[in-house]
Amino acid sequence: MAIKKARRLTFITTISVALLYTAIITSQNSLDMAKQKAFAQEVFVASNMTGAKEVPPVNSMASGTATLVNNQTFIDYDLSVSDLYNATSAHIHQGKAGANGPIVVTLYKTADPSPGLFGGYSGNITSSMLEGPLKGQQLSALVDLMSNGQAYVNVHTIKNKNGEIRDQVTLSSGNTTGIT
Repeated sequence: MAIKKARRLTFITTISVALLYTAIITSQNSLDMAKQKAFAQEVFVASNMTGAKEVPPVNSMASGTATLVNNQTFIDYDLSVSDLYNATSAHIHQGKAGANGPIVVTLYKTADPSPGLFGGYSGNITSSMLEGPLKGQQLSALVDLMSNGQAYVNVHTIKNKNGEIRDQVTLSSGNTTGIT
């Protein structure tokens, strides 16, 4: 009788430990999935910047791309251009395709542009950098503009003070999770 009770107690203990282990593993997997969702990154692009997209259009051989990665507290950006000389500034503007709009973020600016080829610029955007109609707002306001096709990137030069190349910002189909 004592052996039967001991076996039963051992069986119940084994089952209890197995159930507890399963509960721990299941909750850990749920936590891992929540972390992946929390660290999801939106990637935005202005993938075909040209003079033809400026308003009014500009005759230019220059071209470029801008990639913007929303990391929730800041936006990483990389602006890459070809055949563009004497850059003075680069911005994100609020505006639809075919229309000019106010600057909402300065990506690059120099008071003394040195003559020569400009290859691009990289950096981070924080809410404190927002200007114009977005001044004082959260970074999510800029993300909303970019998500809704209401933002464009352009690069200004000595020759084309209003902008030499431009493209609308769109949500990239190649979004990343940020999980390594």
